[in-house]
Amino acid sequence: MVSTRSLDKTMVFLCVCVLYNSMTADCRPLRRRSVSEVQLMHSVGVRKHIQQRLEWLQERMQGIHTAPLHDGKISSSERITLERMRSQDFTHGALNGDVAETQ
Repeated sequence: MVSTRSLDKTMVFLCVCVLYNSMTADCRPLRRRSVSEVQLMHSVGVRKHIQQRLEWLQERMQGIHTAPLHDGKISSSERITLERMRSQDFTHGALNGDVAETQ
């Protein structure tokens, strides 16, 4: 029959071995990655960055107003209205301390 004392020593030794292996396994990868895996991970990271940049750019461009859709011909009343709107935007921005953008 096996003594309790030797069984305790065996259990303690096994617990120490398991703890040691679990601690050292976290510090190193299980295997080295192949070159194609590294290249794939790099490509995925680049694609993710490009997608984030495009989303940011689209979000910024939503606030930009484009020119009205016409053949380049603006009636005099439309031209006056546009000039008034531009001057109001400029004076409104200057009153608030904003810097007016020039084109």
